[in-house]
Amino acid sequence: MVETSSPVNAGDSGGPVVNGNGELVAITQGHLADEAARSISYFIDLSEIKAFLKAKGHGRVVTQPAAISASATEPKAEDKAAVKDPAVEKAEKAEKEAASKLALVQLLIKDHPDRARDRLEEIVKNYPDTKAAQEAKALLAKLKK
Repeated sequence: MVETSSPVNAGDSGGPVVNGNGELVAITQGHLADEAARSISYFIDLSEIKAFLKAKGHGRVVTQPAAISASATEPKAEDKAAVKDPAVEKAEKAEKEAASKLALVQLLIKDHPDRARDRLEEIVKNYPDTKAAQEAKALLAKLKK
């Protein structure tokens, strides 16, 4: 059993837990029932799952062709090429978040222009290097007219 302070939600049970190399290391079991203790989560270690499957007569479990191995310590060369630069990942995540927030603001503009203005200013402040921030600036200029 693996215990962490990583929160899980209803429906996460059975989901994979991977390490920094993207290797399967455990399966999500659940969390404590008390709402205050939801940040304490439990996972079944991969070695326990393998032992269980072996005991049930499943000597070899075949997954996808590019199966994830818990015993590998270094990603394969083809997997390394797929790893993105952290700065690029961060920029993509910011762009996606900003675009999502902008879409919600556009629903507010007509009926709640003051709230929309506040949200647009937040997008410009928190996501300055995104396309959504540029669109937010343009919408702010229209609102000020």
